[in-house]
Amino acid sequence: NQYICVSNNIMEILQKSGISDKKITVIHSCVDLSGYTEMGTGAGLKKKYSLDENSIIIGTIAAFTGHKDYPNFLKAAKIVCERNKNVYFTALGNGPDLEKITLLKNQLNLDKHVFFLGFQKNIKPFLKDFDIFVLSSKKEGLGSSLLDAQATGIPIVATNAGGIPEAVKPDFSAFIVEKENPKKLAEYILKLCESMDLRNKMGENGKHVIKSFDIKELIKKYDNIYLKLLDFSPDGGLNENI
Repeated sequence: NQYICVSNNIMEILQKSGISDKKITVIHSCVDLSGYTEMGTGAGLKKKYSLDENSIIIGTIAAFTGHKDYPNFLKAAKIVCERNKNVYFTALGNGPDLEKITLLKNQLNLDKHVFFLGFQKNIKPFLKDFDIFVLSSKKEGLGSSLLDAQATGIPIVATNAGGIPEAVKPDFSAFIVEKENPKKLAEYILKLCESMDLRNKMGENGKHVIKSFDIKELIKKYDNIYLKLLDFSPDGGLNENI
């Protein structure tokens, strides 16, 4: 009776498939903001990898699959690390392309600057260690990891793939760049690396943006959809389409 889309981008795909606008509603993914009031301790990545305290850790959380475009992530990392030796990249996730992407990392001589941390059930300690969050996808429904990053107060550099621009506020909490363009991705990562003040400002901005993605707002929107669908027919019975 009703299709719920996580982004306007997904809505456009359904519209092109011939589904009536009346049956489509956009409700963005959400995050439980109550879980981000007390973050606890970090994952200790600088200690684990013997990094300088002033080093910058850039993180992503994404499955090792084609649409997440890890080659874009690694090629941008190569450019950044050639310009700034004190920057390190980490990735949380697993997937069918892990072996292939690991091989590419080795070919780019990034062993000492890029660390794959595997799937992590609890991402919050890692988020606390990240100075910058990157999402390099070439296709994306919304990019819910961006919500976690903003809830933590991390500045973002992401591509314009799919619904990603809807999950952030461009040039306020995130820099949005052209997809499949590692030079542009690297350019804006370096821009954030060069200014702690900019990182702090955009990170704080993200905490304001994320308020509209709180789970309480999502529940209200779903409630409205269910109430609309559960209407009554003129004879007093439930709508026969339900």
